Amino acid sequence: MKRGLGWFSLCVWMVGCTGAQNDPTNQNLETEEQTTAVETGTANSTDTNSETETLTTPEVNYTVGVARIDTHGVRVDNQSGARPWVDITLEFVEAVDNEAVDVESPATWSGFGAIHIRGNSSVSYDKKQYTLEIRDADGNDMDATFFGFPEEEDWVLAAPYSDKTLMRNHLMFQWSRSIGRYAPRTRFIEVYMEVDGGTIGPEDYRGVYVLTEKVKRDKNRVNVEKLTEADNTAPTVEGGYLLRRDWVEGNAIRTALYRDQLMVEYPRTEDITTAQWSYVEEYLNAFESAL
Repeated sequence: MKRGLGWFSLCVWMVGCTGAQNDPTNQNLETEEQTTAVETGTANSTDTNSETETLTTPEVNYTVGVARIDTHGVRVDNQSGARPWVDITLEFVEAVDNEAVDVESPATWSGFGAIHIRGNSSVSYDKKQYTLEIRDADGNDMDATFFGFPEEEDWVLAAPYSDKTLMRNHLMFQWSRSIGRYAPRTRFIEVYMEVDGGTIGPEDYRGVYVLTEKVKRDKNRVNVEKLTEADNTAPTVEGGYLLRRDWVEGNAIRTALYRDQLMVEYPRTEDITTAQWSYVEEYLNAFESAL
């Protein structure tokens, strides 16, 4: 566990939370070596002493997974305002032995969940992003594991619409974990979503998405100390905390010097005490003054 501020300024974490290294959830492209013999020498040369050198080239095995989502006739993309949760049936298909998978491949995980539109400026894009919760048959939140991820219930279906490479966030998160810092685990998947009450098929294709861990306080996510309402004096008041610098929603701390605004993600607004709020505010002001 780590004490202190857990998440600060555009997904930069201030504490040393470690994530999995050599993470299998990011091995979407696996390679096998092939060797090719190439004879070197001058064109049209009569030299019989030409040399042969061996070049090694990769054979790529593409293992992007598939997600099949059935909203049971609800057009989730038409959401606005409160963005209510939409109950779904969900299936994931993971490539086994590097065999290609598609919309008709057998599911390797199946269950229930709920989604809603995610984002602010991105809601105007043709390709929508979604917040995803895994639930049981009774609609209760449920931890689940797929694609090698640790068990959890909260996920993001990130749509890299403005990023035409599709992989900027994926690369940054992977590099962060490679140097021992926490960042969300990710996995490329192809999403099919049926919204008309029919059978899921190729016509329901939504494109390549990045299945991403939602940032939250958890032993497998941002591993900071858990706070209670009784933690109001040092050393326990020192946290952990998660701060978010994003589109301002609800109460936010405005720093004294640079007038920056940060939201406290953990503890939740309804749980954080006055003493804990004051500690974070004073910490940030002292940090800015030191700069």
